[in-house]
Amino acid sequence: MMKKYPTRASFGMVVGVVVLAMVCGLRCGEMNVQEPALEASAESAGAQEKGALEATSQEKINEVGPPDGGGSSPESSVETAPEVSNEATSDGAAKALTHKRPWSPVVLKGSRLMRLQGIPVDALVAFRYDGSQQQWVQIPVQVDERKVMEYYEIYNKVTNCPHNFYLKGPSFKNLVYADKDTHTGADTDPNLDADDEVVVMFRDAGEQASSFSLPKGAVAGTGVELAIQDPMTPSQKAYVYFFRQDGSLQASAGKKYVEYKFGLKSGDYKTTYQHCGNRSTAQPANPEDSSITTPYYTRHFSDRWISDGFSILAPLGTGVDLLDMHKALYGPGICSRSVITFSSHEGAFVANISGPVRAIRSYIGANSGPLVQRQHFFYERREDMVTHLRVHTLGKLMFGTDYSSEAKGMRYANNLNPDGVTIDGREDSPTSGALQWEYIQGQQGNLLHLFSLDTDLKLNPVTYFLDQAPASTTQCSGDSDAYGFSAVWVNQEIGNTDPRRGTSGEKVATFVMHNTFLVEEKSLDPQLATLRYQQTQQPLQVSLATVDAKGRGPVCGDGSCESTETATSCAVDCSKTVCGNGVCEDGETAETCRNDCKPSTCGNAKCDTNEDQQNCPEDCKPQTNCGDGVCDAFETADTCAQDCSPGAKLLACLRSKCAQDVSTCQKDSDCVAIYQCFIRCKDSQQQCLSGCSQNKSAATTQRFQSLLSCGKTQQCW
Repeated sequence: MMKKYPTRASFGMVVGVVVLAMVCGLRCGEMNVQEPALEASAESAGAQEKGALEATSQEKINEVGPPDGGGSSPESSVETAPEVSNEATSDGAAKALTHKRPWSPVVLKGSRLMRLQGIPVDALVAFRYDGSQQQWVQIPVQVDERKVMEYYEIYNKVTNCPHNFYLKGPSFKNLVYADKDTHTGADTDPNLDADDEVVVMFRDAGEQASSFSLPKGAVAGTGVELAIQDPMTPSQKAYVYFFRQDGSLQASAGKKYVEYKFGLKSGDYKTTYQHCGNRSTAQPANPEDSSITTPYYTRHFSDRWISDGFSILAPLGTGVDLLDMHKALYGPGICSRSVITFSSHEGAFVANISGPVRAIRSYIGANSGPLVQRQHFFYERREDMVTHLRVHTLGKLMFGTDYSSEAKGMRYANNLNPDGVTIDGREDSPTSGALQWEYIQGQQGNLLHLFSLDTDLKLNPVTYFLDQAPASTTQCSGDSDAYGFSAVWVNQEIGNTDPRRGTSGEKVATFVMHNTFLVEEKSLDPQLATLRYQQTQQPLQVSLATVDAKGRGPVCGDGSCESTETATSCAVDCSKTVCGNGVCEDGETAETCRNDCKPSTCGNAKCDTNEDQQNCPEDCKPQTNCGDGVCDAFETADTCAQDCSPGAKLLACLRSKCAQDVSTCQKDSDCVAIYQCFIRCKDSQQQCLSGCSQNKSAATTQRFQSLLSCGKTQQCW
């Protein structure tokens, strides 16, 4: 069915975030150069778990203590290599353990694999050990490279837009995924380095190798054993083994769990993408035909923020398109912000990655929030979506999923309404409150959504549900129906989250939304949904050991200073310096600890290439354009009254959103007089309108009332 886009133009404030069904629990914290996290699925994982070291998704993987050796050291006398199988299914006790979370990825930072750092990324291979067959089984492993980037460069330093561009110059650096096919570019270090991510699936883990033998194709002296523990089954562990390969193997092990085809209709991304957007029509500026396909589901995008297709495939579903559209609004029927306006304003892709284990779709830009960022992580039966709000203060925000008519007959339930309701286009009144989980289930498939919000603001998001076809409330994107439209609504002010404003002393809050969606094999019920939510609260835990013919040993870089390690042999684990404590200690430099140490050039009144607003704000002051009619991130009513005074901001909003009414009023001097009187009036709007329009003609009063009505609708007043 053709999707209809509203033609209403909307500009100005910003943004929101939308949630699809099937996405993120990955806790990729607020990617900041000082504390890499956002783009990382690794040290953040889990929708709500705090302080986890690694994991890409809802389960954060916490570091545990020294690995328990498991008895005697591996035998060193075995020299012949067992046959290598490409069959990647666990067996025995390991299979029983991993089957409890078959959808869980395990994501490690490269810093945890110091023994393998510096090797070409395609030289890393992974195995599990099959004890019943006494053989190594190669499993897929993926390395996602990352780098610190200035976001202005991700936008290709756009300066020639026909309208004011919200990002006027260098202003924000962050750790992002590298992609040679976007303006982010390839990683400057092509080898496995400390901030890269290594990804395997928990379901591919196997037993602990009872004795050591080198897998065929692996290089001696490079082995690292990864022990994975489910805290809900603490007596059991599953294992993965990493090695450098000799060139005879593929990192994918001949598997591909997910296929991402990024299809920009205009052609090559670097040469044809319209970073300026298409504000004149407020229609999506960069149409796509992009798809994600796994053996269990498909997903479709028709522009940067517009997800308009999702199907659960046989045998887990019927393959029908269950999704009308993922939505973002200020509130029910308030269309001044939506995924349509997000996609019609400035934006860029950070990375599009299609690997054997997961695919990544990362992009930035939503209305006046050029730094707002969303990342999707697609796995075989799971999708994680993380949205980082980085924008000025907002009045409210709603984000959710509107299903298509193909979802009719499915059952919707959440933690507040475990008995659920039938999706049928007839209005229901479920209980509203704080969301933990929700699902839809039926012959079309079973889809579970786990939700959390990471913020230091005092917010109380509540659920919103509308099942009505046709809908009495305006649907700002997609069709005019609301089939089981389920959303999270923050119906209160959301403070500033734009890091650029922090340089002028304004408080910068954190707002990161995590959503994980799972395609379930079994019919969903409240018990299973609750179990899945509990699993996300108790993330997988990992520990590492070196392993070779000499036995098992400590891993330098695992965060634990073992008895055989010293500050000389493993400074990263045993040094007494603490990066991030606000003190530039001996052994720390601006390169090794940006948090604590400023560059040596800081203070020379010049923003050098190794400086930015985070590590040297005194040199790297933000760029402003006072007088351009837009109150920029670093302008205030005190520093730029013509752009930022209440009257200036009001007029700028009216000019952008009610241009025809402004033009008509300006041609009538009495209408202008009513306007000037009205904005100074301290009484109620009705009293002000009555007083200011005295002795004015009915036609003049009507012209102003038309402008007033448009301004209210567009939230300018």
